[in-house]
Amino acid sequence: AKSAVVLGEHTDKAASLFNNMRVPAAVMAGAIVPLGFAVPMPPSGDPRSDRWHRRCNTLLGAASLCCEILAVVHATVAVNKLTESVPSPAPSVFAL
Repeated sequence: AKSAVVLGEHTDKAASLFNNMRVPAAVMAGAIVPLGFAVPMPPSGDPRSDRWHRRCNTLLGAASLCCEILAVVHATVAVNKLTESVPSPAPSVFAL
């Protein structure tokens, strides 16, 4: 016997999932700024090594900040799409 798939409205649950991604990403982005750019690196005694560590720290800070901002933007766009339009009924949140 086949089981019937029950379709339902899962917009609120999906918006909640994206909000759960957006808030931590925004908090992490706020924490990355001082750690990646404002905190001085401790000197190691080798000027060449110090320059390399500063450049790597700045590069990793910028890349991390870009990733977090991208996560916030995508989650915001997804929540806006879910609230502005009425999607068709789906069997689950992930099927939206």
